[in-house]
Amino acid sequence: MDRGRPSLLPLEDSHTTVPTVLFFHFDEHRVCYGREAINEYVTGADGRQMRSLKRILGSELLYEKTRLGKSSVALADVIGMFIRELKQRAENQVGDAIDNVVLGRPVKFVANDPSADARAQQELEAITRRAGFRQVEFEFEPIAAAMVYQSQLREDAIALIVDAGGGTSDFSIVELAPAIDASATRASRILASHGVRIGGTDFDAALALSSVMPLLGYHAPLGRGGTVMPSWIYGDLTTWQKVNFLYTHSLSRMVAELRELCTAPHLVDRLARVLRLRLGHYILMAVEGAKIDLTSQAVASCELDAIEENLRLSLTSADLENAIGREMQDIFDGVSETVRSAGLTPDRIEKIFTTGGSTAIPAIREWIEATFPLARIVEGDRFGSVGMGLALEAHRRFS
Repeated sequence: MDRGRPSLLPLEDSHTTVPTVLFFHFDEHRVCYGREAINEYVTGADGRQMRSLKRILGSELLYEKTRLGKSSVALADVIGMFIRELKQRAENQVGDAIDNVVLGRPVKFVANDPSADARAQQELEAITRRAGFRQVEFEFEPIAAAMVYQSQLREDAIALIVDAGGGTSDFSIVELAPAIDASATRASRILASHGVRIGGTDFDAALALSSVMPLLGYHAPLGRGGTVMPSWIYGDLTTWQKVNFLYTHSLSRMVAELRELCTAPHLVDRLARVLRLRLGHYILMAVEGAKIDLTSQAVASCELDAIEENLRLSLTSADLENAIGREMQDIFDGVSETVRSAGLTPDRIEKIFTTGGSTAIPAIREWIEATFPLARIVEGDRFGSVGMGLALEAHRRFS
């Protein structure tokens, strides 16, 4: 907090965001974080990349161990390493220890399972305490974003907060009153909160499955029996947190056997190369880059040269919308359910505050505009609004 206002610390060079990515560098026996981790992976360093780990909270995967060189590490410990690194970088910036933290959390870590959702928060709290924080508290991410929006208001308003991020999409409807100072940010009244386990990584998976995976044999026939290549391989290959579990000798042997049965062996050869060279995250990063380009342009190129020379795809905004149609509908249904839970109709929403990278997708913006024609839409800092709101809440709770 600086003179009563929140600001974001530059934790990676001049950047105030750090991608949730780790790279375990086998040759140099060190761990890289954020953009450095991405760069090491892209430039072909020998090691293991891990990302999108927040999605495993509340699931059985959390305590699964993954091979990192000669040792195995539980995914819960990998999350702890990332949190500990952020804590250390923040302390270096402010020149003092940071013992208390307010963590943002989605409205639902796990959909339709309250016990798993509660377990996810408990797990994250335990991991954060092991990383060195003494006092750990939580706030819904859309409520944190609402606090930032409230600090800009000059009049009372019923506001819908849409926070569509990388792993989840969360919504809150709040009666907001202009904030006088940081201690007054809770003068608002929360009418409803809801969330769905859909975010940018799901869009990446859907686009990769529809566009790239057919180039690797997805749905390719096996002989004349009417069977096709096992779909679970391609499903895991397009899921950020499952990719690393595919790099096993047993799966490589299975793919070699399937090649002999497949009517398109050259496609299975590509799949075998992806597994051998561990290119799963490379594919998802290429698809993610194309997806981001398609938020501002009609056509984007998805470069896949690491799989095969001159292998590339030209993707359109229509390709993206068709691929993620089901996921977007889940988000739209979630917003509509939030409005119903608040006992309101769309015409009662006066302001809409959007944050999170997935709100940049034109089809999502267009749906919001069509559904809430009377509301004024304000775009927040897509990657910083929640963080600044959490700073306001930490100031209120701890100062």
